[in-house]
Amino acid sequence: MTLLGMAGWAAVYVAVQSISSTSLFNAQQSVTRPVAAIQSTPRYQTTLRSFRNEEELNKLNTMSVQTTARSAVAAAVGEAMLTLSPIVLAFAGMWAAIQRFNRPQTPQFAFAAASAGSATTEKPWGIDIPTVLAAETAVKTGEAVATAAPTTRSPKPRDPKLEEWAPEKTKPDGKDYGEVSKQHIITVGVSVHSTPVEIREKLAVPKDNWPVAINELTEHPHIQEAAVLSTCNRMEVYTVAPDYVNGVRDVINWMTAHSGVSFEELRPYLFLKQDGEAVDHILQVSAGLDSLIVGEGQILAQVKSVHQVGSEAKGFGQYLSALFNQAITAGKRVRSETNIATGAVSVSSAAAELAQLKLPTNKWAGVRVAIIGAGKMSKLLVKHLVSKDCLNMTIVNRSLPRAQELAEEFPEANIKIELSDKMLDVVADSDVVFV
Repeated sequence: MTLLGMAGWAAVYVAVQSISSTSLFNAQQSVTRPVAAIQSTPRYQTTLRSFRNEEELNKLNTMSVQTTARSAVAAAVGEAMLTLSPIVLAFAGMWAAIQRFNRPQTPQFAFAAASAGSATTEKPWGIDIPTVLAAETAVKTGEAVATAAPTTRSPKPRDPKLEEWAPEKTKPDGKDYGEVSKQHIITVGVSVHSTPVEIREKLAVPKDNWPVAINELTEHPHIQEAAVLSTCNRMEVYTVAPDYVNGVRDVINWMTAHSGVSFEELRPYLFLKQDGEAVDHILQVSAGLDSLIVGEGQILAQVKSVHQVGSEAKGFGQYLSALFNQAITAGKRVRSETNIATGAVSVSSAAAELAQLKLPTNKWAGVRVAIIGAGKMSKLLVKHLVSKDCLNMTIVNRSLPRAQELAEEFPEANIKIELSDKMLDVVADSDVVFV
């Protein structure tokens, strides 16, 4: 703004100088021309013509004096402005500097305020979803609704067997990130390829509880950053730790405390990744190469959710943020630059296509279908079945509200709802059953 102001005054000054010089030059020309005309006038011209020339000369002299006065005033004003402008700008700069140094420093983000350990008067930048939902419920029902804030559990003492256990491959293959940045990227988890569903269900963390899990993980002394990727097919914890062995022990200690599964029961199903292997693993997961159906698209959306939820948590730092950003970019490029996403790209779509191939007529017309459960996978399955003209379905679920919501999303289909106590009767009356 300072440079723009000075440039503007310079333009005004140049314009005033050009106008004044032009006006004076024109006035000089207007003065000399009548003189030349008078000097070139023959002696035999009449007195009346001489009188008229004298009047024009006086008139031109008067105009030249006025023009000169106006030019002088404009020049004086321009000089005054050019003299005062630097002074005014200098005072304005000094005032701004004084205000800047006298203003109290406050953190700009929520995690900065938390790390500073002091209260800030700035408005929180996050949205408290439970509070919003509670407010909407209170408005609709006219009642006050109390919401309990999620509690963060303190780290529990390690199991003595876990304390004695040492992870495999303490020295990473290839580049050792610890030698470069004094930090290690560690992945600890279980997947559908080697872990029974009973263990995965106990380890699962709902998406709403991911921030709490991140805070609990970073409470451990050897974990600097943390992220949680929990789906129906995998449960993985990504951490940044200065010490690989103790970082792995802290993650397993949290997993056992969270799930209630003992270390002896959990150890056979765990996989460990370090540094470059951990980076390669999340890239493969995001690309759909580690899924049951290669190239399935749900996992990319779930990786995006990890970054979105983690960006609002204190323990999701710069290393993991950059890692998941690169994973999202890799997942998009794989699907746009290759044919990995063609065909059946989810378990539900593959199940619907396989069942259709097993039908005698390869068509769903008149086929009675039963679906056990009303979760996300059942919703995707119903969507694929409806697209293939399968309209006679029965959904068996433990509760009615969730199944009714699923049926309302597909009004074009004839969907019946039964509770779990009728499951055997529904299965007996169905031609195809999806579990």
